[in-house]
Amino acid sequence: MNREPVSHAIASIIDALDCIAEMALQAENYDEVAAQEVGLGRIISRAQLVLSFLDTHRPRHVRLVN
Repeated sequence: MNREPVSHAIASIIDALDCIAEMALQAENYDEVAAQEVGLGRIISRAQLVLSFLDTHRPRHVRLVN
């Protein structure tokens, strides 16, 4: 399976969200963006899920207290 590097995928997502944010500020596009509110929430959930995966596997530093 060929896939693009994670950095490229994230850059594409950020570019798309920047475009959508700009559209949301324009009255003529508001309804189109607002209709995708559930999908935008799903994007937030997926990003939080990925971050939780990273946090789970992040090495913990143990501090010993005497």
